[in-house]
Amino acid sequence: PRGGTQPRGGTQPRGGTQPEGGPQARGDPQPILHPGSQGGTLKQGPQGAVEERLRGLSKDIEEFFMGIAEDSKDISVRKELFGRLSNLAASCFPSVQLGLFGSCAVGLGSKKSDIDVCIDFKDEVKYAELREIHGPKTKIHVLGTIGDKLEEAGFEEVKKLLEIRIPIVKCKDVKTGLETDISFTDAKLHRAKTNVLRKFALSHPLVRMLVLTVKHWSGERKVRNTWMLNSYAWTLMTIQFLQVCLGSVFQCSKNPHLIQSFNDIKEHI
Repeated sequence: PRGGTQPRGGTQPRGGTQPEGGPQARGDPQPILHPGSQGGTLKQGPQGAVEERLRGLSKDIEEFFMGIAEDSKDISVRKELFGRLSNLAASCFPSVQLGLFGSCAVGLGSKKSDIDVCIDFKDEVKYAELREIHGPKTKIHVLGTIGDKLEEAGFEEVKKLLEIRIPIVKCKDVKTGLETDISFTDAKLHRAKTNVLRKFALSHPLVRMLVLTVKHWSGERKVRNTWMLNSYAWTLMTIQFLQVCLGSVFQCSKNPHLIQSFNDIKEHI
């Protein structure tokens, strides 16, 4: 009531002091997320402490990357294995040409990354002849024949997954211990996607470092698989993040050749 006392919980009179406590009242820094706190609670910290933590995280990522990134020796080993696989496939179908795609084809693979290979026929006439014989089962026939040859050549853990939506043959090389996935999908699409990723990977040193780290993290956290976000999706999201943060990372709008590669991809979606 007019002339009465201020009700409990009411606002302070004009000109009065602000209540004690609260970071804004004291001019303290805003709360920051403290990953090391129990339960991920918020903890006060000056800007310098945040920067120090980020520098420490950057150092950890760099050291981790140096430990898992493929080097020239790993690349040479994969190249030799790819050559043996190509010769094996050609012994079954002389017109077959294998194409390397995926992370290992663009420098975004780790020491333990498997090899992704797609089948392509150089001679369309020969492929048409196979289609006349085997009809819609032609790709299954080709993959199955190559799978049998892999077993004869001594490859381990050969799995011919021929009845799934995208037929694939999996195997493990005894000599190197590397695993390989062989598919018979659109080779032109794989080439376009590989071309795009290669340009991104070469655009900035941080691309390889952060992509490998994020892929490892997502795998360890069980949020990267075929039914959720696969490796390709995590790679694209990481590249997009770097494009936003760093203008020097490859920009599609500044390179018509890359845009054409994306158009090649869109044609097959």
